[in-house]
Amino acid sequence: MKKKEKKIWIAWERHRRTLELARDFDCKLYIINYSKNRLLRYVLSIKRTLIILIQNKPNILFVQNPSIILSLIAVMLKKIFKYRLVVDAHNAAIVPDDNFLKNFYQLYQFVHKKATITIVTNRYLAKIINKNGGTSFVLPDKIPEILNIEDNKKENSVYNFVFVCTYGNDEPFKAVFRAGRLISKNYNIYVTGNYKKVDYSFLENLSKNVILTGFLPEIKYWKLLLSSDCIIDLTFRKDCLVCGAYEGIACNKPLILSNSKINKETFYKGTIFTENDANSISNSIKQFISKKTLLEKEVIDLHYEMKRNWNFNFLKLKYKLDSY
Repeated sequence: MKKKEKKIWIAWERHRRTLELARDFDCKLYIINYSKNRLLRYVLSIKRTLIILIQNKPNILFVQNPSIILSLIAVMLKKIFKYRLVVDAHNAAIVPDDNFLKNFYQLYQFVHKKATITIVTNRYLAKIINKNGGTSFVLPDKIPEILNIEDNKKENSVYNFVFVCTYGNDEPFKAVFRAGRLISKNYNIYVTGNYKKVDYSFLENLSKNVILTGFLPEIKYWKLLLSSDCIIDLTFRKDCLVCGAYEGIACNKPLILSNSKINKETFYKGTIFTENDANSISNSIKQFISKKTLLEKEVIDLHYEMKRNWNFNFLKLKYKLDSY
């Protein structure tokens, strides 16, 4: 009988995808996250990573990228520790969106090429990995499991939309704010995330139907999603599958997403696609109202189909890892 292999997962930041995949792969997960200045944080994180590798001597090492520094270390130590290296690469690990990091793209290519397998969320990102000489495997985000949270949706004439937002540079949140003025007062848009990142003068002129929730604890966040009629999550990044879309599917809520090829391929039911400007967003909200019943039925089908496909692809990935 084949001896059970030792698998560990190291990440330098906490992310729901990492937590879920580590559990599904039955890996011991080490999250290294020091709240120090950047240089000291890197020094301490590298030291802790080395200690973990020496103590565990894994057969398979999973790392989350970002961090590119962690991924580089994992690649350089691969031959010394003789592990297979699996890099779970988020969008910023494929093509960095930070202007400073773009100067070091050759390092990203090096990681892509030297990892045993690089997991990505869609086929467009997989093409980049393969072009850089690496081996890719497409595994989208897993639809989250929601347990023991009551759906407190109330039937009334007011429609509630939740715009999942982090106020990042890739998010058209200002267009969503402007869209609030173009829709009925009976349509509320709840905007999640830490709004203190935004210039206060811009927030002063919000319409009353745009409600900023601030950063919410997990339970309150899920309750907000469950109480909504529709989830909005938008990005300027053309190859990005946003977390809010999967969270919406988990809640069986129809979606309004940015109009991109990958979104149309992935969320092919129960979804309205919009351009990232105020007029298009407001029109999509109105379109949702007219198609609400159909979209609610479609999103339940989509939930089942995506869950089935994810389980199938996960088993394929496990088999591929075992074959090395």
